[in-house]
Amino acid sequence: MLYLSEEWFTAVERALSGVHPGLEGRLVLRQEVDGAPSHSLALADGRAELHRGASGPPPDVTMSCDRATALQLAEGALSVPAAILSGRLVVEGDVARLVDVTDALAVVAEAVRGTTAAAAAGPASGPEDERA
Repeated sequence: MLYLSEEWFTAVERALSGVHPGLEGRLVLRQEVDGAPSHSLALADGRAELHRGASGPPPDVTMSCDRATALQLAEGALSVPAAILSGRLVVEGDVARLVDVTDALAVVAEAVRGTTAAAAAGPASGPEDERA
């Protein structure tokens, strides 16, 4: 399974099905990764849902980066502040709201970290290989 592949998205959707981030209100975080389908994480009503492409509600925050940065962020090897300061991650929208929900995002990250680690350890195969 490769990071950001259809198989990875399906595995993340399964991982999120039982996650309750404990967020009051709503946040939609869109991630745009070079060469990969965009996707959004919607936190609302005590649930976390992944939306592929342009589906789902409009984003409150959009994060844009390359594949290597996205993988490092997903694995926890790189922090969002460090990625922003180094210019590897561009964040647009309600950044203050993003900061307010870091605890809820940490719950989600922990739930999907195993899926991302499995993808990162997967075999290299062509242009989708995020380790290239």
